[in-house]
Amino acid sequence: MLDCLKTKGNEVGKSKCSILALLQLLATLSVPLAIGLYTIVHKTNESDLARQNRRKDLDIAGGNRAKDESIANEVRKENILVEYQNSLAKILLDHGMTLNGSVSARFVVRVKTLTAVKQLDTVRKAFLIQSLYEANLITTAVSTESIISLEGADLNKLHLGSTEDDTERPSHACLSLAGAILTNASFRLDNLNGANFTNAKLRFADFTDSRTDYGQYCYHKIPPLSVSFHSAILNEANFMTALYDNAIFTYAKMSKANLQKFTCRYCNVVGANLSEADLTGVTFNGPANIGWAKFINSKLINASFTDGVNFQQSDFTRANANGISFRQCMFYSATFFNSTFNHATIINSDFTYARMDGIDISQGMITNSVFNNAHLVDVNFSHTTCRQCTFLNAILTGANFQGAIFNMCNFTGTQINDKQLEQASSLAGSILPNGSLVLN
Repeated sequence: MLDCLKTKGNEVGKSKCSILALLQLLATLSVPLAIGLYTIVHKTNESDLARQNRRKDLDIAGGNRAKDESIANEVRKENILVEYQNSLAKILLDHGMTLNGSVSARFVVRVKTLTAVKQLDTVRKAFLIQSLYEANLITTAVSTESIISLEGADLNKLHLGSTEDDTERPSHACLSLAGAILTNASFRLDNLNGANFTNAKLRFADFTDSRTDYGQYCYHKIPPLSVSFHSAILNEANFMTALYDNAIFTYAKMSKANLQKFTCRYCNVVGANLSEADLTGVTFNGPANIGWAKFINSKLINASFTDGVNFQQSDFTRANANGISFRQCMFYSATFFNSTFNHATIINSDFTYARMDGIDISQGMITNSVFNNAHLVDVNFSHTTCRQCTFLNAILTGANFQGAIFNMCNFTGTQINDKQLEQASSLAGSILPNGSLVLN
């Protein structure tokens, strides 16, 4: 047949190679080729199937390994908690429930506690802290200070508060977590009378609808200061609808905190930073001290401050305080640059030496208030009613009195021109800068 392939130039009839022979040759050659291709495809499929099975085996092994690791991790954490409880029980048996003033015992318990909580999950961490609380080791219920200090303890995501489904409020009165790290912790709906969070780190902490009871006392019935957040970090914390009496927020960092409808009676907020905080609908009843506080870019819409609230040298720059109510408040040397107070109600309040340049206080109601020596440059008083107010030596340059009513007010020594005064709808009973009295 190969000879047949080599034959060329012969006549068709004389050719030794017929078409049939050629087809036979092709068929002969195609058989091993087909077998080879089949073998390659089959081996490829087998290889793919092997890889798929191997991948499944690895996935199963990985899942089993992860499950085993999770179980081992749970066992490890449970062992840590059990070992901690056994160790604590022995120390308490040896030294008594108050550790009998033993400095070494307190130190050992503190170290063991800080080590344990750092390794525990949030559920076991909450159980451990609750156990210490119920044993009065981290409260001021049996002594003037906590027996065990948790300063620096990793209590992130600690959940001692209530959930929305709970029907009863938890209570952690006299709890002491001063200096603890409590980012994203929850004390929702909690009773926190006498609790101490001084210097604690409480970013994003949830105190929604938490309460204090003014009639409840801690050790030896010392008059309660309610809850204390002195110098605590409370940035972006949530105090929505919480109700506190006599609470301490002195020098706390509370920027971007949510205090919507928060109520605080007789509270001390001196030096606190509430910049960009939302205080919509907040209520502060005095006497209360909020001096030297910062409300820069904060929202105080429909907020209410009454009965002797002191805002001395506080800063309300660019605050949105539309609809706010001030009654018997003191703002000595406070700053209000470019703030808005539309529809504000101000009664019996003192703004002596306040710096209020560029504020919008239009359509408001001001009664029996003092603005002596205040800076009120470019203030918008349009359509505001002001009765029995004094502006002695105030600077009202560029102020807008369009449609405003200033009855029985005293402008003696005030820097304001006649054109501005002519914008007012009424100046009846007022004393003008030149000392003349407007009769009607």
